[in-house]
Amino acid sequence: MHTTPLEKPCRTQRTPAVAKSLHAVWGRLRAYISPLDVLLCGATLALCAGLAALAPHLPADEPRALLAPVAWLCRFWTGASFALIAGQGYHAVSALGLPVSITSACSGVRFFIMLAALLVCVRIPRTRASAKPLAWLACLALAYAAAIAATALRISATLLIARPGAWPDAVLLHNLLGITAYLTAMLACYSLARQWPASLSCARRVEILLGGRDCV
Repeated sequence: MHTTPLEKPCRTQRTPAVAKSLHAVWGRLRAYISPLDVLLCGATLALCAGLAALAPHLPADEPRALLAPVAWLCRFWTGASFALIAGQGYHAVSALGLPVSITSACSGVRFFIMLAALLVCVRIPRTRASAKPLAWLACLALAYAAAIAATALRISATLLIARPGAWPDAVLLHNLLGITAYLTAMLACYSLARQWPASLSCARRVEILLGGRDCV
């Protein structure tokens, strides 16, 4: 009995199936992502890309919008008196005798870039259309506040823990504290962005944050 091998479908036969699959995927995306989502997320990614390109070229005492609040929080938490030196950043000596400098390298600008992009892309598609612009501003404000708080916590913890000669590698300690502070802040903000209800009253949102029942 003579059999013939199965013929593979030609490219012209496969093309309609591929096009149909792509059309189905595009339909699902359009149901979840609106043109306003694309606009706001695209604007945020463009802003973050510009900041990322600019960050390596910033002077040591910039950006002041991040450095000044970080220095103030560190002074509030540790008692160290930070002084701004033009072109060199904020400098102080801790109560334990550890010199510290807050410059553009540890301003938290890179963390702000990552967190802003994450929050916008997570929150905006989950928000009703009328509240999307306000949610976009809220995401940027939350990323800014979290970057300041996490950076100040990292530096303050280093000042309070590290003693001259007590740690074999103070830079390693500073890096480990940075990983802990930034990762904790990112996970907390991500969880808030995913779970924050978009159509509830302010009182109900506070109730949920304080441990009430989840939104249904």
